[in-house]
Amino acid sequence: RWWDIKSQFYLEKNDTLRAINSLNKAISIYPEPAYIISLGLLYAYAKNPLALEMADALITGSHAKADKEAYFIKGLYYAYNNEKQKAIPFFDKSLAIDYQFMDAYSQKALAYYDMQQYENAVKVAEKAVLLQNNFAEGYFILGESYEKLNRKEEAANAYRSAILYDPGFAEAQDALNKLGQ
Repeated sequence: RWWDIKSQFYLEKNDTLRAINSLNKAISIYPEPAYIISLGLLYAYAKNPLALEMADALITGSHAKADKEAYFIKGLYYAYNNEKQKAIPFFDKSLAIDYQFMDAYSQKALAYYDMQQYENAVKVAEKAVLLQNNFAEGYFILGESYEKLNRKEEAANAYRSAILYDPGFAEAQDALNKLGQ
């Protein structure tokens, strides 16, 4: 547990390398699935292919019951490596396991957005906010996608919803201001 706490401390200090080293130490002592998930997410963020190994370890370790997170890590790895099309099926696998996994909806919608498939991004974000109507990030992604589709009023409404559910959502407020709202 101490090494996990240290990794969180290092993350707060934006020291990803030390955070990774601390999690590796934690896993060497006790391979808790939560530590493997955290390490896999960090590796994905760092674009390190070890993220895929962590994900595979979670899948093969059936006692971990972390398939949803494993597929999500794989999707993140490919998304961060600008292989968005390859990432989407992994987000879909996560959602097939848990259709309420909001992080997977966000990342899938962002992947479509980054590929300039704005209609698909809208569909994914709409489904997310339908399932969890207070999902501020989903509304923000919806607003950005509507903007790209030149649907300004719908974008403004989506940004307003994001701010309603997260009053401190500065990016949504900035986007709303840019729309002149």
